[in-house]
Amino acid sequence: MAAYNDSQITEMRALLESLDTKKQILLERLIDYHFRTEIAREYANQGVAIRLMGIIYSTCRVFEVLPPEMSEIPTSAQRSEATAHIQAVAFNVYGCFDNLAQIWVSELGIQKPNGQQLGRNEIGFAKKCKTVRSSLPQTLQSTLCELDPWLKHLEDFRQATAHRIPLYIPPFMVSPTKYPLYKDLNTGAYEALARHDFVEFETLIEARNALRHFLPMIATSINDPTNAMFHPQLLADFQTVEKWISLILDHLPTMQV
Repeated sequence: MAAYNDSQITEMRALLESLDTKKQILLERLIDYHFRTEIAREYANQGVAIRLMGIIYSTCRVFEVLPPEMSEIPTSAQRSEATAHIQAVAFNVYGCFDNLAQIWVSELGIQKPNGQQLGRNEIGFAKKCKTVRSSLPQTLQSTLCELDPWLKHLEDFRQATAHRIPLYIPPFMVSPTKYPLYKDLNTGAYEALARHDFVEFETLIEARNALRHFLPMIATSINDPTNAMFHPQLLADFQTVEKWISLILDHLPTMQV
């Protein structure tokens, strides 16, 4: 049984098909924008633009390797490829926000209150980057506050992948109501194997495996409450990046040419 209903799949497929057109619009805006500083131009064209292409490529590959219509248990190779692409999206989405912050700081000449240059770790849109956040128009500050839980979630995933348990896709799931039977079948199967009763072993293993199902979830811990269904999450992450690229470009001072 697929993890999503027909309506959800149709909606996700429509969004997926729109990515290429949206990518072209965003790339044209980034490349054609007349930035005041060379640093901002570099972060836009070699930072955000390249990350954006990576986000879209990896998102499409995940939908190809593990389509949302999929109901069977995926192979290890399928999960490994999808995991690599999901990790790439997580890092590139986070990187896009840092790049956009660098563009904002460079174009507006944002400095510390004492006039010194901001350090690398002080340039971003996270709560800790107070100087940068306070330099945004009030409407953007309010919008960013609404994004704080998402930004923290993204940061937690990034930190976990870099320093603790990396993002992974559980190979299969077993319903809590079926787990006692699953455990009994597993125990019985290996008891049969110890008796060299290979027919019984195969029968019990088949019955055990029939209780498994696949859930397209990305996790850093099986018990983490922030684990997410990755198909809609990938699309939502792109839409957030798309929105903030436009917001930053819309609010930058226009260069006279």
